Amino acid sequence: MSPKRKKSSGRQRSSASISPLSTAGEEEEEEEEESLKKTRLPPPPGLTESEWDTLEELQFMLRPLRFAKQMLAQESTLSVTSSLVPLIVHLIYKELESIRFEDSNNPNVKNIAQRMMTKMDELFGNFCSRPTTEAPVGVVGGGDGGEDRVIYIHKAILFAHALDPRFKTLSVFPQHVQEQIWDDLLQEMIHMRQASGKVSLVADGKGSDKNVTSKTIDYQENPATMRDEVKDLLELYSTKGPKAGDKVTVIKTEDNEERGLDPDMWKLKCEAQLKRYREANGMPPKLDSNVLREWWSNDGASDGALGGASSPVRTVQQPRTNLYPTLWQIAQRVLCISATSLSGPQAFADSSPPVLPSTLVNSDNAQMFSFLRENMALIQKEGLWSICLT
Repeated sequence: MSPKRKKSSGRQRSSASISPLSTAGEEEEEEEEESLKKTRLPPPPGLTESEWDTLEELQFMLRPLRFAKQMLAQESTLSVTSSLVPLIVHLIYKELESIRFEDSNNPNVKNIAQRMMTKMDELFGNFCSRPTTEAPVGVVGGGDGGEDRVIYIHKAILFAHALDPRFKTLSVFPQHVQEQIWDDLLQEMIHMRQASGKVSLVADGKGSDKNVTSKTIDYQENPATMRDEVKDLLELYSTKGPKAGDKVTVIKTEDNEERGLDPDMWKLKCEAQLKRYREANGMPPKLDSNVLREWWSNDGASDGALGGASSPVRTVQQPRTNLYPTLWQIAQRVLCISATSLSGPQAFADSSPPVLPSTLVNSDNAQMFSFLRENMALIQKEGLWSICLT
């Protein structure tokens, strides 16, 4: 093996060893790499030594894609959620970036790595930011002044990554991007005040004996024409709700502590809650963790003071869902989003034909995808993400 090949192999092993997730596949990859080094075969007929070396480098360059495949093909669908997307993209991009700018002297390999980086920029909107004085092809924001690369990705994925206690340090992002994510999350919390009361709909016109406000409205075939009532009625799409012409009572319950809270006090309350969460203990970065059950629903008495680190008032023994109520509302919406719309074990399996009944999308899910496609503009405008979870 040439010295250049050894250098590339060493870099790959180092990258795998610092991965924040521990998987059995990494050990298999290292054993495979060592085996290839010991049993390197001469070039087959028709290939030169240089072409054979290029193919070997490409094999190692594609290792991060195989790592991503193994992560997405986990049998536990609860663990492969959108919170992993930034990590997966970051690992792949850093591997390609290292080959493109540092580790490979092969122009063909560098060109392939650059084309893959450009394609990832198109797919993920320049997701992995890094200061650079060299502007790769197709990248906006890189220039002679060393500006950071432009970042754009759906906020739901960023919020999921931030609200996953395994990754809440946001270490895959530069410092200024981390602060931007926390600022955006704070604004989302402040906005949640408008929906802090629990909304329920009943068809019998009867309300609740708790603190509620209610009114009776006519249910129409097209809820988009109801303006002020559209947020409430859209929840009926995913349940067996009333039919056109029925009378529907909209019931909103409110937390007594939050009723009458002026906007400034609500903002301070959200800031304190977010600060407590950022200072709270996380959890080990295990791939098979179900963070909604193992962290959010567990006792949070050790997370710190209710009023921050300097407050003498300590948290009582209660689930984190009560300690961070507004964050919990957001976490429920974003932490259950799958990292892929495909069935991982089937879509990424090395065996079995790709088209089998078990690989097809469930008919109910297909109808939901069609509904989301037709109504996504309205959902985004009104912020009605909860209908996707019911």
